[in-house]
Amino acid sequence: MNEFDLLQDKLGDNVLKDVELAQFTTFRIGGPAKFFYRASSPRQFVRAYDTAAKNRVNYFILGGGSNVLFADEGFRGLVVKDDCCEYIVDGELISSQSGVWLDDLVDIAT
Repeated sequence: MNEFDLLQDKLGDNVLKDVELAQFTTFRIGGPAKFFYRASSPRQFVRAYDTAAKNRVNYFILGGGSNVLFADEGFRGLVVKDDCCEYIVDGELISSQSGVWLDDLVDIAT
């Protein structure tokens, strides 16, 4: 089984090929990711990481894309985009997932 089929088997049809990474960085620089996956829940995020690590697929975890530069040649592996962006406000306590934008958290807290 090739890498793409393996990733689709474990992560579903949301695994994409040859996605331009420039659109996900603040500098708008970067070539294509060989494979790309958006994790919108902690479960999906962990599954993507575990799948890549256990199957020796080169991977990169991408947050908001600031302070990240990808080569024009792109990334030869799986880019996991962290889209886990739920939060809970309980009185003065805010709990958020890893993909929540800091600016959004500041707005929520004020």
